[in-house]
Amino acid sequence: MKITLRKRDSVVSAILFLFNLCGEYKNEYSIRLGNLLEMMNSFDKSEVSVRTGLSRMVKSGVLKNTKADDETIYQLTKEGVDNIVLWNRGLSRF
Repeated sequence: MKITLRKRDSVVSAILFLFNLCGEYKNEYSIRLGNLLEMMNSFDKSEVSVRTGLSRMVKSGVLKNTKADDETIYQLTKEGVDNIVLWNRGLSRF
């Protein structure tokens, strides 16, 4: 399944951007919910909109969530990583 971004500044696009950065610089595709909410403040996104976006991404199979140390961790699925790779290939053409 391909990810469709409806708006240029959507919550989903901002979340994918953050996962892309984590993958590129930390070689890791997981982010703790608390850290993700904090980072999304930079995009002026409310906690409710971020949680809604995360829920939609989990339902679509792009992310999965797990619990560790009483905190939720979101991780890209294989499909999510494939979408990031596709996105990066498209960017590299520019």
